[in-house]
Amino acid sequence: MSDRLQVREATDADAPAIAGVMCRALQAAYLGPDHVASVDPDAAELARRDVPDARRRLVTLSPVDLVGGARAALVSDDPADRTLVAVLDGEVVGFHRLRVHAAAPTTSTRTSEQTDVTSAPDRSPTGPADDASGRTGEVASLYVDPDAWQAGSGDRLLRAGLEQLHLDGCSTAFLWVAEENERALRFYRRRGFVADGATQTYRLQPWGVDLGVELGLVRLVRDLPPSEPEAQGDASGLHDAGMHDHPTAAAFGPAGPSGPSERDRT
Repeated sequence: MSDRLQVREATDADAPAIAGVMCRALQAAYLGPDHVASVDPDAAELARRDVPDARRRLVTLSPVDLVGGARAALVSDDPADRTLVAVLDGEVVGFHRLRVHAAAPTTSTRTSEQTDVTSAPDRSPTGPADDASGRTGEVASLYVDPDAWQAGSGDRLLRAGLEQLHLDGCSTAFLWVAEENERALRFYRRRGFVADGATQTYRLQPWGVDLGVELGLVRLVRDLPPSEPEAQGDASGLHDAGMHDHPTAAAFGPAGPSGPSERDRT
């Protein structure tokens, strides 16, 4: 698998693939895997007939709706932002957006991308514990395509991102994740993240696309560097939003849950 799965820095050309991953991961995380047409078109058509009105916009969500936001994020010249992608057999199957904050985030700190399994640290509801460097890392989003869940890309992406945050001078990392995204919660907890007591309500709007869904979020934090052995198995969905097969640093080489992680996270 290590030869088939690679993690690298994203490029502008990855925007369409990243948009597709986010779209399918969000649908899998907040509607269920049966609603993802790429998995089973016929089953998805039947399942979508029973979607509650409050989540109907998720049914019609298309990668085309998200590609503009993906492209804008990739061309950002902010050195504090990075995007890593997991590539399996030549295809982008997941991505991890990470961000370095110069100061500890407050309870209201939220990135425009967060929606699902996203991030947020600190030992108090107002932000991460004091950091000598004054820097805190954020898992802004971590998504893995439902078709690639269990392939190990989530692990590789998360570990590579955390290593990069550590190299950037961060001693803690945080993320916000949807309370209903149990798969994402399990994924992060197995990898050292713990709830710090902070919660908030978020309207799901990845890259400015309002999906009309209100989510309750909890903040998870952990210390860096990520030195423990890789946990086995992926989570899906946002943070991977489906995204946790997820969430690349040279230190990890090719490695990488899909599902929500950013507030775009699924």
